[in-house]
Amino acid sequence: MAIVWALLAAFSFGSSDLVAREATRREGIFRSQFYLSLLSGVPLLVAHLVFGSPEMWGRIFSFWGLVCALITVAFTFGGLLLYRALATGPLLIVSPVISSMAAVTTIFAVIGGERPELLQLIGIVVTITGVVFAATAPPDPAHEKPSHVDNAFLERLLPRWMPPGVALAIGVSLIFGFCNFLIGFVVREIGPFPAVMIQRVVATILLIGYMGVSRRAVHIRQAGTWKFLLVLAVLDTGGVTFFNLGLSAGLTSIVTVITSLFSVVTVILGYLFFHERITPLQAGGILVTFVGVALVSI
Repeated sequence: MAIVWALLAAFSFGSSDLVAREATRREGIFRSQFYLSLLSGVPLLVAHLVFGSPEMWGRIFSFWGLVCALITVAFTFGGLLLYRALATGPLLIVSPVISSMAAVTTIFAVIGGERPELLQLIGIVVTITGVVFAATAPPDPAHEKPSHVDNAFLERLLPRWMPPGVALAIGVSLIFGFCNFLIGFVVREIGPFPAVMIQRVVATILLIGYMGVSRRAVHIRQAGTWKFLLVLAVLDTGGVTFFNLGLSAGLTSIVTVITSLFSVVTVILGYLFFHERITPLQAGGILVTFVGVALVSI
């Protein structure tokens, strides 16, 4: 069942990426993220307040609930680095590097004691390889010469011999990979649904604080954007929920790798609905991922 949940998560995340593209074009990255968290976090909080039991709230306000909140902080920071990486680095390199986060999670999971069978390990390696190739975007003239990082603090952290976007992408991959490993422990301790609620509520609070400090406007500029934001909130929250359900039912290494197929889903949906070009490398990567999933599922 864990593989089914992971596939549903991959489809939800992959679909949400297409919707997010339209929302961010209309309202910008931070405003879209804010309403995504708000539109999902508030209903989840209300639902837990109405239907939650004292025992459930005891688990939420526990050590593992705190760990979940801290992981959400790391995820939010990693998201900011992700957008910076995409804005400053060559997409041809940045996207595959970020997609390798599943490999980071798998390494941590194996170190932490998980022991997938040999065929599953082969399938994991094959799937990750396919995802990286499928996520290799066509060359973008706008990123042929990566723009200079305009954040002095980040600039001091980056190695001078590496393009800024690539260095940040490696950081995003490490942060997301390690957080995906940790969230597995959280889900098994407090449950998949409370974990989703904590993640959304904490993300909303963080974004409210960020927008307050940076004095960013939060009003919607185009009325038609609401339908995209609502669909985005449903799809993205569904993806997180399915991912957490998968973690509660199976190995973190396998669930994370299968969920990483979301980038493949985005490429396929972009081709089907928007007639976006798929390069031979991406097509080969998609075929390889199907082989990898089949091996993992045996």
